[in-house]
Amino acid sequence: MPRFAAIAMLVALIAALVAAPASAGAPGPQPVQLSLGDSLAAGVGAGDPDSEGYVAQFHDYLTNTLDPNTKLVNLGISGATADDLANDKHPLKKAVKTLQHRNVEVVTIDIGGNDLFGAVTDPASGCLPDPSTPECQAAIGQTLADIGADLTVILGSLRAADPDVQIIVMLYHNTIANPEACALAGLAPFADAVLLPAFNGVIAGVAGAFGADLATPAVDVANLVDCLHPNAAGYSQIRDAFIDAYEG
Repeated sequence: MPRFAAIAMLVALIAALVAAPASAGAPGPQPVQLSLGDSLAAGVGAGDPDSEGYVAQFHDYLTNTLDPNTKLVNLGISGATADDLANDKHPLKKAVKTLQHRNVEVVTIDIGGNDLFGAVTDPASGCLPDPSTPECQAAIGQTLADIGADLTVILGSLRAADPDVQIIVMLYHNTIANPEACALAGLAPFADAVLLPAFNGVIAGVAGAFGADLATPAVDVANLVDCLHPNAAGYSQIRDAFIDAYEG
């Protein structure tokens, strides 16, 4: 074969390879589960938080149904408040960078419970033993307003970083309902009738403003191990609520 003909064929072959579409079997970018929150996101109360917390259990679900290589980035911090997350630039800044530079499939978040629990148990609020006092009502009202403002900062930052990512925000169950595990169980009816509807209403309102979905856990009283946390079975029930929101 003449040399110029061989060169022409080689050039044509290279051009064809460059123009050819990528193989349908080529793997895409690794999907990421990004989770933020407080001690619930950290799995406190489970025997092994790293495997039995709701974040870890939801990650197991994604690796089984979405992609076995799904990466978990868990920024949950035990004791964190909505104020912490909105104003502590490290976790929120890291979340924003993750959204900007990684293939985030879903963001899960629980936050605000420590803010409200702290307000109710603060001696200065006057909520104990009678949460119906005007002082307590004022303290709760201010705390809910603050949570709403903080959650607006948090969800606004996440949504600005990725306008299309699915964000799932947890509504709160009654964490103080187990009289065998929580000394505040006597306030459980007040929490059901007053605190939780108002608290979850704030969360739902802000979540809706940023196109976020809601996870609504139903945690059995027997699965509550203290005034804030469930056991592994309770975390499974929280996981199920996130799965419902993810699939819905």
